[in-house]
Amino acid sequence: MKPGLRNLAVAVSAIAFASLQSFALDTKIFTFVGDRPMVTHTTCRAETCDLAIHLDNPFLNGKKVTRIRVLTDPKAQPMEDFKVWLSMSLNLEENEAGENVNAPDILSVSGTPDSEGWLDVTLPEPYTLTDKGVYAGYSFTITEYSGDGGKPIPYSQDRHPGGFWFHGTKSAIEWMDCEDQMNGVLPVYVYLEGEYPPVSVAVSGWDTEFPYVQIDREFSLPVKMMNLGSEPIREIAYRYTMQNSVGEGKVTLVNPIVPDIVDPTTLYLTFGALGGHTVRLDLREANGEANGSEFSGIDLPVECRTLVPVKRVLLEEGTGTWCSACPRGTAAIESLNSLYGTRVIAAAYHAGNDPMSTGARLPASFSYFPGAVLNRGDIIDPYYGDDQTLSQAFAIRPLVDEALDLPAEASVEVMSEWIDEAHDMLDVSAETAFPEGYSGKSYKMLFILTADGLKGPSPLWDQANGLGNWNQDSYDENMKAWAAKGNPIVGLEYDHVVLLANAAYEGVPLPDAMEPAETFLARGTFNLKKAVSVFERNKGESLVQDENKLSVIALLVDADGHVVNCAKAPVGESSLSAVDVFTSEECRLTSTEYYDISGRRLSSDVCGIQIRI
Repeated sequence: MKPGLRNLAVAVSAIAFASLQSFALDTKIFTFVGDRPMVTHTTCRAETCDLAIHLDNPFLNGKKVTRIRVLTDPKAQPMEDFKVWLSMSLNLEENEAGENVNAPDILSVSGTPDSEGWLDVTLPEPYTLTDKGVYAGYSFTITEYSGDGGKPIPYSQDRHPGGFWFHGTKSAIEWMDCEDQMNGVLPVYVYLEGEYPPVSVAVSGWDTEFPYVQIDREFSLPVKMMNLGSEPIREIAYRYTMQNSVGEGKVTLVNPIVPDIVDPTTLYLTFGALGGHTVRLDLREANGEANGSEFSGIDLPVECRTLVPVKRVLLEEGTGTWCSACPRGTAAIESLNSLYGTRVIAAAYHAGNDPMSTGARLPASFSYFPGAVLNRGDIIDPYYGDDQTLSQAFAIRPLVDEALDLPAEASVEVMSEWIDEAHDMLDVSAETAFPEGYSGKSYKMLFILTADGLKGPSPLWDQANGLGNWNQDSYDENMKAWAAKGNPIVGLEYDHVVLLANAAYEGVPLPDAMEPAETFLARGTFNLKKAVSVFERNKGESLVQDENKLSVIALLVDADGHVVNCAKAPVGESSLSAVDVFTSEECRLTSTEYYDISGRRLSSDVCGIQIRI
């Protein structure tokens, strides 16, 4: 479950988390708290503390705040003068003692926490939300700090912008946004009363800063939408108008969009090649019923270009059968491929005492395994990303999202064919073009040969697996599945295994300058007789087990060695035939139809759809 409350249930942690009372169907709870554990914090001072979250969702305009519930821990230190409050802005004013104190501009209501620490206040008069948002907060005074380790500020280790604002009369004399610093959000639950139709899906805009569209070609772009109703959304029908044409599409979701008034969901929707600079999008139906949201339609700008390359990212990992932590890298790659399909390309370099070790040069100097690089940037963890605490589950995903959201500097498409009848020599080639062209820059095209489905006899090919020994509460579902495979994992088939790879100095250099949309073809060869193990126990053994499971990756790198773009295709095929905007395990595009302005149906190939939550 994502951070935030999903419809009429609250996900809370074990520390003093009593069951919430039931409430009417026309009430939802806004909170940033999700499934992460609860921890506590102290300012080490006797002072007045003010804490708040920011509700800033335009779809909630007109909803009424009726109740605020907060988790405190008054047993940690002597505390008094508890209040909950609402304010349009975070204000401070100086009191008689010369201290900056909180000055909410809407309301402030006193209350008393119960025996389990819940401060639960029903407002004397409901407050109606506006498009300017509101801060919902609470305050208390620590009358005497005992220094015995008691920490009076509980917070969840979920993350969300606006989830942890703090002011202390002694420790923080100005309001501070502490979400990044504390790595968490406050346990504030705001009850919102209003009309919530069973089927209500709002759309807010593109989920990218670069809505580029190639002229005369279908396109897919990420659209942010939110389920404000009470039913999970399993199917969405949409209609769009662009210049003199219209189109319709219907999406069936394998994993439905759950009700959520905190975070939007992103769907990649497919649109026809219609030209123009604006798309009118209307989410007409959901679950086969008329969409009840007043925010179901929106005008979205696009920028038409002669060339819009497909953006892909390359995740390369260092791994080994001997490495008990390395299955988490495999779990991450599986999840990424199910979410992004061919737009995330993986390459696994097996090293050390591993039967698949070929001596291929690693893309980075990994000081630990599993180690990884995304587009040959900084060294990260293939599952936890750049989270050095290894506590943020699947933190590789936002890094991949960020990389995919940036427009591609150049296109890359790869193809290959056998040179000889024995299939020992492979000709590989990659075509590239730059939308803007360039001059005075240095680029190279490199190639990697990978294999899927590699397997061998036990115990030589067994995979060490320590996942079952760790805190499984932080795992996503795919990681939990790997944790259940036992230690070691016997009979495993290994995918994305690097057999041969160009070193940087072996790459094919591009010209010193290229015109916009000019193409360049880089060529190379692989000798598959060199794709053998260098591990002592199976040294010299060919790792080409099945020619039909070999693939070629082409990667375009700049002067700093960073990957500009990449492509992958099975041996003997071209990446141009791959479906880059794809049908993922999350959803299916069941139909897309195109019409001209007169209502005549047009024919067009459908690229597909992906979902990102």
